[in-house]
Amino acid sequence: MGRIDHRANHCVVLGQDGAASSHRRSLPSPEDVFIAWLLWLPDGADLPEAALQEVARLDRRPALSPGAKRLRDLLLAVVRGQGQRQVQ
Repeated sequence: MGRIDHRANHCVVLGQDGAASSHRRSLPSPEDVFIAWLLWLPDGADLPEAALQEVARLDRRPALSPGAKRLRDLLLAVVRGQGQRQVQ
């Protein structure tokens, strides 16, 4: 039986013969991460404040991938109150 070696977002499968094949794991979409983040927040959480904390965490990274930039934009939309709908 082969062995699986997980590094970063790469999965390297080593067969019995020692040959390796590499498969890129697909990451969740920024929208899926955003929804998971919303569901993770406790009831009554201050959404804009929580979003600012996440943006600050992202901003500490030296560089952001396109997906991380999209997630940052989604979080900033919460801070700005975009997407709110008035129920009448």
